[in-house]
Amino acid sequence: MVCREYNISHCIATKGIDHLLYVVLPPDMVLAHSKTWLLDIEGNIMYPSCLILQKLKQFNRQLKVNKDLREEIDHLRQEKSRFDNIYKQLSKKLELIKREMTDVIEQATLAFEQR
Repeated sequence: MVCREYNISHCIATKGIDHLLYVVLPPDMVLAHSKTWLLDIEGNIMYPSCLILQKLKQFNRQLKVNKDLREEIDHLRQEKSRFDNIYKQLSKKLELIKREMTDVIEQATLAFEQR
């Protein structure tokens, strides 16, 4: 497959002409947005290997980003779990304090009425 001339000339300029080897890919594995194709005898699409390496590097970078995001998500889940536990404890304490306040108010009301 022949991609935009810029990409091919970029590969030639950065790596030299001997690195511009073609890798044969079946048509279903090639990006759909490509416009110009270089076909071999059997009709398979040929793709410059330097561009495949470029895409592989992009893929590996994205895997690293995904791994970092997964680790951050796991850390946030642990924090949420701790927060939920503390929240439950505080809710129980608040409920207990409200009950005590209600009891004290009732006792004060009874004491006031008995006078």
